Amino acid sequence: MRARHQRNRMSIPAVFIACLLLASCVPTQYWDDLASPSTAATPTLGAPTAVFPTSSSADKTSTPVPTGTPPPVAGELRLAVREDIKTLNPYLVANASEGFVVSLLYDTLLSSDSDGELEPNLAERWELTPDGLNLTLWLNPQARWHDDQPVTADDVVFSFDLVGQQEFPGLARLVALVDRVEATSPREVRFVLLAAQANAVRLLTTQLRIVPAHVWKNVPDALTYTNRDEPVGSGPFRLVEFVQEERVVLRNTRSHHCTRPRGETIVVQIVRDEDRALQALKDDELDAIGWNIAPSLARDVLDAADDYAGIQVAQAPDVDTHTLLLNLRQAPYDNPTFRRALAQAIDTEAIVETVLLGFGDVAMASLLPAASPWRNANIPPIAFDPEEAMSKLDAAGFRDRDGDGLRENPDGSALRIPISCVELPVPLDVAELVAVNLQAVGLSTEVSAVAQDEWMPMLMQAQFDVVLYNISLSEPEMTFFHFHSSRGALNEGHVSGFNHGGYANPEFDEIAAATQKEQNPVRRQELLYQLQDILATDLPQIPLYNPHVLNLFRSDRFTRWQAQPGLGLLHRTMVANLRPVSVE
Repeated sequence: MRARHQRNRMSIPAVFIACLLLASCVPTQYWDDLASPSTAATPTLGAPTAVFPTSSSADKTSTPVPTGTPPPVAGELRLAVREDIKTLNPYLVANASEGFVVSLLYDTLLSSDSDGELEPNLAERWELTPDGLNLTLWLNPQARWHDDQPVTADDVVFSFDLVGQQEFPGLARLVALVDRVEATSPREVRFVLLAAQANAVRLLTTQLRIVPAHVWKNVPDALTYTNRDEPVGSGPFRLVEFVQEERVVLRNTRSHHCTRPRGETIVVQIVRDEDRALQALKDDELDAIGWNIAPSLARDVLDAADDYAGIQVAQAPDVDTHTLLLNLRQAPYDNPTFRRALAQAIDTEAIVETVLLGFGDVAMASLLPAASPWRNANIPPIAFDPEEAMSKLDAAGFRDRDGDGLRENPDGSALRIPISCVELPVPLDVAELVAVNLQAVGLSTEVSAVAQDEWMPMLMQAQFDVVLYNISLSEPEMTFFHFHSSRGALNEGHVSGFNHGGYANPEFDEIAAATQKEQNPVRRQELLYQLQDILATDLPQIPLYNPHVLNLFRSDRFTRWQAQPGLGLLHRTMVANLRPVSVE
């Protein structure tokens, strides 16, 4: 199997939905597609051992502003990103590079840590009434805009009203949750919800970035406003230079209400070529490469340290699960036994070792990644067992009737399994290995590469048999949006949601809908465990692997680098944790 550098990373809805894990550090994402669930019964289960994040708190308070001598601030942090930064409008962010910069300029009401726990940001305290209809937040009195005006409840109301009036892409879901927002005092704001929703607190407080009313009320057209000319936010950094297609320079405010980064300046450089970025890192012109590098490059750095002096590899588990997505609307993929046989025929450990070069993990049958606090760790991966796979195929009627070494359908017709993947090196290598595994159990298969601009139309029109896919179920509501039958219906030739494979199971639908309304965290986890059991049994997608996010960095000038699950080094928490060597 070939080892090649992956120049671009496949991007599908699962990728940006996954970023909810760290909503305080990434762009506002696309929630227009999320439908309100129906009321459903909630079967019982034993209490799980996993910890489910709470959605409200009357006790948590913001990190106190340090008193006495402020911590020393020094150094210029230089990060390479691949995508161009075209906008700093927090409601129009379209890629990870823009999202990273915006996360340093603007705050949300609350933040979400790597375990999914809510923690203070602009709001130092919050409370949700027992009926789930009234959310009150108290703002940190130390929170100020970059022009030294205080952050007030009126700013929160203005931001929410602006999103509702302008209908920004991806934010309609937030607006649909709320009846009204009220400033009950300069520091107190209340969201009156239309209905109790399990995710309402987290979505409203970590997805909505707050903008200053006294600045944005003068913006003539917020839908086209790039916000690149002296943006005023409340974040720990402010903009000092913007050169499109080249760089963005940020400077530490030294006065943030709850985050005190130690670096003085951040230079975000747009470097699209990975070889050029690597050379700049070698020459000590960069401190880190912010995109997910190829496994082959990471292996080179680790195995040939003398050739990469001073360069280190940062690893973090991804929140994506890479799978085989099957079109369940057609035979033979609608046959559960056939799907189980496919899963047992694929050597997932070989994929991790041969293609990912060890930078990944075999996926669990539940499809949830190891980084998810909602995963049921008692559901194991599917064991590689080609003999059992052949036995299942025989029993289901998929036999070699003409002696040519290839199996036919139960009715005697030709059986071919076309596998499609996006036209990138790593997906092609994985698809080729899967094809070899399936051929070993007598299945005729071939791999075809699909151009990246044709990938999403193919999925949305359900014009595929089997595709190499990646999905994020790291957030609990995503089981509903990826597998509820309503999200897989074909309307005028297009799939209505993210359930591109057309999976339909009435029991799953009922429980998935119930998880959307369940307010009790332990009870909700029980329901999520039931959903994972169903997915592991039905196998609507064949689990393959969970990759690692791989970045390169130097520690000559900054220490305490920390890669974050799903994001690697390009996140706000990493910036806050870094320490300049000059002041250590």
